[in-house]
Amino acid sequence: MQTHNANNERIKRKYFAYLKEAKRQSEATVDASAKALNRFELYTKY
Repeated sequence: MQTHNANNERIKRKYFAYLKEAKRQSEATVDASAKALNRFELYTKY
């Protein structure tokens, strides 16, 4: 079973950088977004 897709990981990294730099969200908010995405991926089995 595949657990991670390299392209998706790159897109997520760019999205988190966008949230922090362009939208000026706090580190805690970015972490919460990462946690929510991780929960979604676990639910959908990646």
